[in-house]
Amino acid sequence: MNKNWLRVFRAREVAPGITPILIASLDTSLRLDLPKILLLTIGFLCIFFSSFLINELVDSYDTDKFNPERDKGITNHGVPRNFTIIAFVLTSILGIIILTFLNLFWAAIGVVLLLVAYSLPPIRIKSRPILDLVTVTIGFVVLPYISYFLVSSQPITWHEPLILLFFTCGFFAIDLVAEGADLIADKKAGLLTTAVLLGERNNLLVISFLALSSVVFGVLATILTGHWWYFYIVVMMFFLFTAAQFGLEIIQHKKRVHELLRTGEKFGIFAAGIGTIIVIITVLVYYII
Repeated sequence: MNKNWLRVFRAREVAPGITPILIASLDTSLRLDLPKILLLTIGFLCIFFSSFLINELVDSYDTDKFNPERDKGITNHGVPRNFTIIAFVLTSILGIIILTFLNLFWAAIGVVLLLVAYSLPPIRIKSRPILDLVTVTIGFVVLPYISYFLVSSQPITWHEPLILLFFTCGFFAIDLVAEGADLIADKKAGLLTTAVLLGERNNLLVISFLALSSVVFGVLATILTGHWWYFYIVVMMFFLFTAAQFGLEIIQHKKRVHELLRTGEKFGIFAAGIGTIIVIITVLVYYII
């Protein structure tokens, strides 16, 4: 398979998405059951891959035409649309089958439908401000996190809503960074994302607020639960807050900030990837111990 085809799967963006899943395994008794952790992780990863595939397919008809320099896209790399459709169907089905073995059929169906609705017209939640952030957060964070408690039969305590609030603020901020990097192309394509609605300066202000809120909730969650593995996310959110403040300074000098956001997005993916590796190692250590 041509390496350009692999870019359509957006592995760099998908991989850090397993962080909430693995952290959920540490928050529940599932840390004692590595096979279930692997099945849950692989199942949700398949669904995450499928969501990016359908998003790439739809984007190839509009936003990619105005965003040729981005390192993604079907039309940019000559990847056949038929391949993308087949890969989307296969990864969706595989993810649903795997999660069904863990009695999470309806959760899997819900995540697939939600993330497909995010990209696919005529619904295309991606072009509905606020709902775009809520949809991807529910699909990538809330439902996968709660699924671990369903599989482990462990009751949800008052701590979990605080933890989800910590994750939600952080994921909102990260999603706005990604939207900010595509702001000009989305605007030209007629998509009204939250970032397009806010504009460059206000988008950075909201990113700053959400990132700082995530830091506060993360520190609070770490203190109340004693779960030290939240720390790396807190550090990443603090970096994001600092980067957003730097972006606001650039805007003061009448410079475009979308290029900064693209750089920040790549750095964020790298940082999240390192953090994901740390979490994976933590899970393995807990399992061995």
